[in-house]
Amino acid sequence: MAQGHLLQQLYLPDRYEGLRDHLGADLVRVLVGPPADMENAFLAVAQSIETTRRGVFVPAYGLSGTGKSTLANSLDHFYGDRFAPPVAHIGDIGDDRLEQTMGRAMAHLATNDDRAIPVVIDGREGEPASGPELAALKRFLRTDTGQRAGVLWLETSKERAGTMSRAFEDIAGESSVELPLEIRGPDRDMWPGIARTTLELSNQVANLESLGVDPTDYEPAAFNSLGGYLARIASDFNAQTREMLGELAKPTQIVVAFASESRDVGPIAQLTEGHRLGLLNAHALVGATPGTDMGRWWSERMGLLTSTIVRLNARSYVLPPTVTVTALRRAGEDEVRRLLEDHAVADVDPVPYWQRSDLGRFMLGEERDTPETRGNPSEPKIAAFRQLGAAGYFSSGRDRALNAAIARSLAGFLSAIGQDGEVTPEKQLETPRNHQGNIIPDILVEEPEIRTCIEITWRQGEWVTSSNRAAIAEYILRKLRGYASALGWVA
Repeated sequence: MAQGHLLQQLYLPDRYEGLRDHLGADLVRVLVGPPADMENAFLAVAQSIETTRRGVFVPAYGLSGTGKSTLANSLDHFYGDRFAPPVAHIGDIGDDRLEQTMGRAMAHLATNDDRAIPVVIDGREGEPASGPELAALKRFLRTDTGQRAGVLWLETSKERAGTMSRAFEDIAGESSVELPLEIRGPDRDMWPGIARTTLELSNQVANLESLGVDPTDYEPAAFNSLGGYLARIASDFNAQTREMLGELAKPTQIVVAFASESRDVGPIAQLTEGHRLGLLNAHALVGATPGTDMGRWWSERMGLLTSTIVRLNARSYVLPPTVTVTALRRAGEDEVRRLLEDHAVADVDPVPYWQRSDLGRFMLGEERDTPETRGNPSEPKIAAFRQLGAAGYFSSGRDRALNAAIARSLAGFLSAIGQDGEVTPEKQLETPRNHQGNIIPDILVEEPEIRTCIEITWRQGEWVTSSNRAAIAEYILRKLRGYASALGWVA
């Protein structure tokens, strides 16, 4: 399983570079616009470039972690009609090197795009521009290429930024904008909201603050900058996920699978996260069961429910007849195979059906946000599935034979795709000695780096429907409570 356990994927970056790489296009959802005076300063830079047809050199300063890089690299987001996407310049300043940097930026713009281009000097904090570099900047900003550039030199020191500004004006003349520019981060009362949004977007999982690291528990006034605030939360959150991973002998996950005539995920989609297919959502599960004892029990333990889901990477999928009947026809007991043969179910290789199924793709380590929608079950498979129910195979006890056959078929699938693992029905899960109870999943898949507990419930008819949404949620919650209790997570 290449993707690994959810806990191995959770991460909270605390610097702009990490946010940019981790969030991609979603980064704009955590950006906060600058205050009015800073907005006016940047718009003045754009206006100066437009009206004088000369580039502008802008030394800017702010405390480390204030958000200088974030703001400088997001000017096109806030003022897209005035600024093109920024480009980073790394290393020494020279006419030719700046020309090359601008060339990279302009290569991605339309020929009629004449917006100002922010050039962000990267990695030179504490190392101000030398006299020759300032002279090179002057020459560059007056070339045909440089006349569209707004060169932003980011500093942590007001004194260094001021000295650079005065030195440049001595050789290039007074700037059309007031220098140096002070950059301030968002107001402190906005920090908890930014942190919570960053936490959710970074992981595509809601309510992660319920795990115990809640940004609202951290006092913004105790930190000099938003970066420092985020760094502390990130450190605590990342340490917490590592601790959770170490609780069990091996990363462990649970899948609650519903085997019926249903092919579509139906209400399961309403009980799971939107960006991680099948990953259960605590609030949705409890919201679907308000009048039940199980729903009320969990509603008083929402933090525990979120924690249980995350610790177990808890998922739910549909097992349609295209998978179950095909698997049973090949790997079932003699009586089951004869019944399916009598209903004209062909004995075909089940591996392709596993590969297309949501559960199969999960076992392959794929993280998707849309379910499999191809492959309607044939009438013989639906009729055969009904006959299995009529013959009593879905009742308590007899379903063990079906689970054992699914385990054999799943083992064949994993072997066919070259994935090492032992697949065993009704095998007790090994847990640390201090845990309170036994866990015997319907199917246990032991792989070298991870283990998966699969719980299958067999239902007659098209059971995964909106009318059964509460029953589906209650069944899932009951399974999660059993695991949480056995693992000693319930106080």
